[in-house]
Amino acid sequence: MADVILYIASSLDGYIADHTGGVEWLDRFNQVGEDYGYGVFLEGVGTLLMGARTYRQVRGFGDWPYRGKRTIVFTHGDVGSDAPNGAVAYSGDLASLLERLRANTSQDIWLVGGSELIAQAMAINAIDEYRIFTMPILLKDGVPLFGPGITAVNLDLKEVNSFRSGAVELRYRSVRQAGRSAKSGESAG
Repeated sequence: MADVILYIASSLDGYIADHTGGVEWLDRFNQVGEDYGYGVFLEGVGTLLMGARTYRQVRGFGDWPYRGKRTIVFTHGDVGSDAPNGAVAYSGDLASLLERLRANTSQDIWLVGGSELIAQAMAINAIDEYRIFTMPILLKDGVPLFGPGITAVNLDLKEVNSFRSGAVELRYRSVRQAGRSAKSGESAG
């Protein structure tokens, strides 16, 4: 059964985008020759979930970085006539979509963002694993990773990794996963 994984970078003060919604502040961390485990992570992903703003932002970066991956964009609009292969619009219920995806794939589901979609997933306790990369920068303002009104979730720390850039990865499993076998073969509990 597939896991839903939140794999995301955040500033030390908890923002995933700056006050304009931009993520250019991450560029300097991408220049250090470190992939933060991204390549291995992406190999295990079959489906990406993202909000419309995140989709538009990624489209603005140039070449589509998720070739060969199904991408479901949560939007009340469409993904555009020039949408990358595999990108589809979705405006239905998150819980029922995840139920279908989990039942029909063994590859993981990457919850890319943004903060509204993350909050929706947290509200239904749908995130199995949180992989939060805390970057050594203070933005002071912007789009919070966890905005006001999010649902409380109990987490179990599984791993901490540090990188040359000063970034730190905190890897958690949702406590509701106790007893369910983790991907690494260890018991999460």
